[in-house]
Amino acid sequence: MPKFFKNSNGFSLMEVMVTTGIMAVISAGMARMIVNMNMDNKKNQVRMIATSLKNEVQSLVQNDTLWLTTRKVLYDNS
Repeated sequence: MPKFFKNSNGFSLMEVMVTTGIMAVISAGMARMIVNMNMDNKKNQVRMIATSLKNEVQSLVQNDTLWLTTRKVLYDNS
């Protein structure tokens, strides 16, 4: 056997397989975490839009002059 193969300090097949398995488990966990984060971000975005609309409607109702003007514009144009 050549001297090159006798003193090889590389990784064994078992070490490479174990490392690949560990990396696969970590990657799968991180992928799931990213999917969950994206779903949470979408939910929060919808909540933020709904809250913004609620605040706009509430401010329109509280301000009588603005409400009457808006109502007149909406109903006169239909």
